[in-house]
Amino acid sequence: RPSDERNAYTEDELRILFRGWSRLKGDPARYWVPLIGLLSGMRLEEICQLRAKDFVEPSGIACFSIDPAAGALKTLAAERLVPVHNRLFELGLAGYVAGLDPKGRMWPALKPDKYGKRSSAFSKWFGNHKRSAGLQDPKLTFHSLRHTFVNGLKQLEVAETVIAELVGHTNHSITLSRYGKRYNLPLLNKAVQAVNARGY
Repeated sequence: RPSDERNAYTEDELRILFRGWSRLKGDPARYWVPLIGLLSGMRLEEICQLRAKDFVEPSGIACFSIDPAAGALKTLAAERLVPVHNRLFELGLAGYVAGLDPKGRMWPALKPDKYGKRSSAFSKWFGNHKRSAGLQDPKLTFHSLRHTFVNGLKQLEVAETVIAELVGHTNHSITLSRYGKRYNLPLLNKAVQAVNARGY
């Protein structure tokens, strides 16, 4: 089944993965990118190519703006706003962003490879970190954080269409995709904030 291609992290596995995480705070990309993945469901490349100005606050709700101007997106549906989980604010993300060059990247140390991807080296680091932490399951990857986010919303009985919009999946319903507009930000924000931050 498609749901078996990669595993979602269990709470115990997340505790192992993020054990002693504060030691990475001196390396902003390594510290923040996995936490954002866990609490937003964003794809790795979407997070790695964020610019400082993609941290936005429309209608008073802080969001990550997934914008094709920052880099190539997987689908048309990937262009979207994703509300920022409150736990990221508690950990100091807003202060970090405030100190950035407003015309620069959110993670200046992540450089594009020959294909223009900023996530390649990071993906290798994350795999090495996961294994060194003691998680050997090959079905546990960075993308598994996205599975964990989606599964968390599913278990909360959040509507599939809301989850799809948050993670940038295409809505195949003619009624909702052609005639329905995007969900309003307060509704999307409510779904994101419902995700259990599990103490990280």
